[in-house]
Amino acid sequence: MPEFPRSSGYAAPLTNVLLRNFGGATCGGTLFEILRVSCNTAFAQMGAEYVGVEQMVTRALAFGFNDTPPIDLPNPARSTFPTDYGKKLQSLPSYFAQKNGEPPPTTTPGERSLLYVYEDQPKLAQVSIGQNDVRATPLQMAMVAAAVANNGVIMKPHVMRDIRTRDGELISKYQPERWKTAVSPSVAATLREAMIGVVGPGGTATRMAIEGFTVGGKTGTAELGTTSPSSHAWVIGFAGPVGQAPTVAVAVLVEALPGADEQTGGRVAAPIAQAVLEAALRAR
Repeated sequence: MPEFPRSSGYAAPLTNVLLRNFGGATCGGTLFEILRVSCNTAFAQMGAEYVGVEQMVTRALAFGFNDTPPIDLPNPARSTFPTDYGKKLQSLPSYFAQKNGEPPPTTTPGERSLLYVYEDQPKLAQVSIGQNDVRATPLQMAMVAAAVANNGVIMKPHVMRDIRTRDGELISKYQPERWKTAVSPSVAATLREAMIGVVGPGGTATRMAIEGFTVGGKTGTAELGTTSPSSHAWVIGFAGPVGQAPTVAVAVLVEALPGADEQTGGRVAAPIAQAVLEAALRAR
């Protein structure tokens, strides 16, 4: 994956409309840098020009989007991810050559040579940062965090660990079961390292830090529109003893409140996640 240019706005193929960063900020760099500061422009470019429609959709489905979570609750809500981006138009290298008035490339080495521009390529940039028609439940996002913590494997979620009599006698106990494999162990390890950086100095989730434990996180802001209140605050994360595998994962959604238009995941949701993670860790 390349380093992304420092920018305050990004226009996806087939549009001149700029997608902006929070507060008009300028950012870019490596995966670790853009995750640490939650750089919209870089992630939008990553999705539209380096990941592509096929892999973006495949990976979203692998994480459980567009599927009913196998939890022991009646009618659990599905999280949804768009799969229709219109017709395939041309290869990405050919598109940029045409846009820049250059001759069509005869050879296009590298990962971008395998990607294509679709009719609704701007939509791909938007869904890459969770906008457009992406819909996610807190359970879904908790499973995303847990998958990263668990070497890419999503386990079947349960409301209860076991069932007991009123006297405390064990009747039955739920056994861990795999549901899906979202990413490879190596990709999960890279994401864990990057998410730990988000909780470190200069990251957007510093308020999730817990003394004596390793914590990783990712903040988010779900835009609702232009009228107040205009956004939900999100954060997901995991934690565990220093030098050991993570043992707890969490997702926190703080719904929009009137007069709280500046609420973000880092400011509002991260302290709640920190309290939940710490309580769970101390109870073990």
